[in-house]
Amino acid sequence: MLAEGKQSLCDRSDSESPKLPDPLRSKGGRPKKKGQNPCEYWDLKGFWFDFTWQNRGERAEVIIILKKNLTNEIIGYTIIIGVFNSIREFLIPKEEKMKRIFGCAMALLVLCGIVSCAKKGESADTAQPAEGGVKVALIVSSTIDDKGWCQAMHDGIIQAMQEMPAGAVADYKAVENTQPADTMSAIRTYVNQGFNIIIAHGSQYRAQVEEAAAEFPDVMFAFGTTTDIIADNVFSYMPQSEETGFLSGIIAGMTTQKNRVGLVGPIDGGDSARYNRGFVLGVQSVKPDCKIDVTHIGDFNDMVKSGEFAENLIVGGCDVLTGSSQQALGALRTVAKYSNDEIWWVGQDLAQIGLDEGYKCIAASSYNYKAVLAGLVENYNKGVLGGDIIAMNFSNGGFEWGWNTEKCGHKITPEIQQAVEAKMAEFKSTPDLVANWSEVDYSKL
Repeated sequence: MLAEGKQSLCDRSDSESPKLPDPLRSKGGRPKKKGQNPCEYWDLKGFWFDFTWQNRGERAEVIIILKKNLTNEIIGYTIIIGVFNSIREFLIPKEEKMKRIFGCAMALLVLCGIVSCAKKGESADTAQPAEGGVKVALIVSSTIDDKGWCQAMHDGIIQAMQEMPAGAVADYKAVENTQPADTMSAIRTYVNQGFNIIIAHGSQYRAQVEEAAAEFPDVMFAFGTTTDIIADNVFSYMPQSEETGFLSGIIAGMTTQKNRVGLVGPIDGGDSARYNRGFVLGVQSVKPDCKIDVTHIGDFNDMVKSGEFAENLIVGGCDVLTGSSQQALGALRTVAKYSNDEIWWVGQDLAQIGLDEGYKCIAASSYNYKAVLAGLVENYNKGVLGGDIIAMNFSNGGFEWGWNTEKCGHKITPEIQQAVEAKMAEFKSTPDLVANWSEVDYSKL
């Protein structure tokens, strides 16, 4: 039978709190930090329910611990069931009768306690779901203001939401700084919260998207970048960034005074591989004898390493650099340190122009993911959850371009501007013009 009711686990002193099994507690049942309540240490909220087992005189207890993130959203929970004797040692109940009691207790707590706490934990600026609209979650490896890869997707989603009919997207949340090992946990959380479209923005999430698509066949997933069709409920998207890379290459080739340019890439894969090879072709189209140094740091986010690689390129004689993904910001910062030198940058995100370091950025391109989200929502409403590829290029509005005339106007000669805009016009009228991008062999540069 239910005893005196419930008490917040975090309201108890540390000496009164139960001995929780690993991983919540260290061996011996004490908190990992002496003198600190385990709820405070782990940033957890919990509820404590007492039951009395008349036959043994021991107290059976059920604990539900809700895990919350920094924005006070509940992102998971742990249920602990046990019998505590007079010295509060944790025992596992074996009797079938207790299992049935605890099963009922868990159901009650999950339906009542967790739901009410989730509503209390919702941040004030969270969009409230509208009747009939889809709910979209974005998973990214960096932040939505990283001036690069992750921000481009976030900005595109926001723009699409603003242009869609009211209520088309009922709710949108971004899960930042998510590593592949944490991705399935985030996906399961948002599926349980009723999200219909989940975008895992980065090629490092492929294995998790494949697993999630099989586990949740009624949820739409989107994943990029790849040209592979992963599952019937997964849309793949691939920016044909050889186009933007080609334009950056034209600028680099026409700007360099040392006849040597450099590129700092993350890995040789996905859209980065396309951008990098497009850059090579763009340079060669205007200056065939130019030396092109291509490097890969092996990571999408490591700005420190990116800066170090950029420094090596500059010391090696490169006077115009470019780079892709969010790591490229580190390379731009290194270029910006050469304030008195003719060292320049061509960016793959328009946000880089507006930075303090942007005084070195002659021009930049950006992915416009607005059309991607609009397509996902349209297909979801038609009952089509995936099984296709969404291409992005200048022809379908998937790319944007900007000149930094305010800070670098003296570097944007009429010849450079004319060459870039003529090629861009070709891209807009005829897709797949740089079909030979994959044939670029770095070993022959």
